[in-house]
Amino acid sequence: MPLRLYQAAFLIALFAPCLCANGQDIIYSQSVVRDDPYFCFALRRGKIALTQDSLSFRVPNKRGQRYSFSEPLKNISEVRKAFLPNRIIIRTWSGKRYRLYAYKRDDLIGYTRDVMTKKPSLKAN
Repeated sequence: MPLRLYQAAFLIALFAPCLCANGQDIIYSQSVVRDDPYFCFALRRGKIALTQDSLSFRVPNKRGQRYSFSEPLKNISEVRKAFLPNRIIIRTWSGKRYRLYAYKRDDLIGYTRDVMTKKPSLKAN
């Protein structure tokens, strides 16, 4: 009986992020690290999620909530590679700039650009 309970808890933990997406389908999601533009030693690990209309970064703990952001795709002007390995720079039309470290940065940049241009050839993850 306890084994079934652990299996049920594992399945709930595995599929809960998919079920609680606030009514939006997540197209691509990845673990990334965001750094502070003023304090380079302040790194926050979190998860970036790309939906049909927004790109959002969430930090799981309360202490790092000021690093979380959610930008509508119409406000994003540019998503590009930076000079450092695995770094992505996201710029908005209002002048905000976000720097992220991502392991598969080419996938994240490609999916974001595809959704921004509304290409139908995007495969869902």
